[in-house]
Amino acid sequence: MRAGFDPAALPARPGVVIFENEDGAAVQVASTGDVRAFVDARLGAPEEGAPATSRADLRPVTAMVRGATVGSALEGDLVCLELARERLPETYRALADRWRGWFVQLDADAPAPAWRKTDLFELVGTEPGGSLLGPIADKDSAGRLGELLDDAFELCRFPKELALAPNGCACAYKEMGRCPAACDGSEPMDAYRARVRDAIAFAREGPEAELVRTEAAMRDAAGRQDFEAAAKLKHRADAITGARKGSWAHAGELDGLAVLAVVPAERFGRARVILLTRLGLAWVADVDAGAAKAAWGDLEPSVRAACDTARSEGLRRLDAPWVERVGLMSRHWYKPRAKGRRRRSELFDLRRWPDAKAVVRAMRAASAAEPGDEEHAERALGDA
Repeated sequence: MRAGFDPAALPARPGVVIFENEDGAAVQVASTGDVRAFVDARLGAPEEGAPATSRADLRPVTAMVRGATVGSALEGDLVCLELARERLPETYRALADRWRGWFVQLDADAPAPAWRKTDLFELVGTEPGGSLLGPIADKDSAGRLGELLDDAFELCRFPKELALAPNGCACAYKEMGRCPAACDGSEPMDAYRARVRDAIAFAREGPEAELVRTEAAMRDAAGRQDFEAAAKLKHRADAITGARKGSWAHAGELDGLAVLAVVPAERFGRARVILLTRLGLAWVADVDAGAAKAAWGDLEPSVRAACDTARSEGLRRLDAPWVERVGLMSRHWYKPRAKGRRRRSELFDLRRWPDAKAVVRAMRAASAAEPGDEEHAERALGDA
């Protein structure tokens, strides 16, 4: 639509817009909860005597406005990210930086296995070693998960000493009975690496399975009156219980991560199914509420096949689009629900296959959404 038109002609619905100059180059790409209001704020003539605003006046540089409506904040953010990468390659990283998925990196075969936290951007273009465990809500939560792994699996808190094994200097944790001290040779490194692998398996499987095993072992130790072992296992169980808290509720191994997003479509009564894997982003289907059960029965085999194909490729080299999409999904996973708003979008972690009934319920909930049911933040990239 040409600049100079009446913004009132645009829909007052969530969408994505691109402002272009005379040469067809993008000036700004944005997702918004109200296309009409967003465009009017940047192209509409201000009323006489109206107070100045901090929003950019794009009238002098805009020759064309292109846009499309979406049914959800998640889809709007996805489209905005993809368009920004294509249309504003010099500056779109500013948008991607808003969405970071934090991970804990741990490699059992490293010379001195110890965890480190990363947002993945520093690893783009590399083949990361070991396991990347996440996504986690934020940087601080990634550190707390690493500390939990140290605590629950008695990992080394001083990697520099571990690197000197068996000639390192043991710390106070050895004296407290909370570290077997591979650093000074008290424990063979092979045994230490086995515990690192147990910690990775714990983060991969999720806390529930490990908690069940630990509590069973604790009861067995108490039954044998081995109270020292039972106390250690109780300490581990308490630490694992903390892993069920929200800040790392969706942590698992990045290798094999795939996400199924069930979101409202633009048309009332329909849900949209989107699939994200390491190999790309796919809009799978729009589903009628009344046919949700049959639709998932038809779609599930192809979704499984796509996930299997992506997993067979392995992680290999990390590329920027994959890292950015994971960060966006992580943000929506951990975003708190706004008061007075119903969350109609749902994300399923396909590393742990969802129950068919849960997917069908999500489809029906998404199809019941009216435009504006969800909170849509304005996200704009570009500078006039």
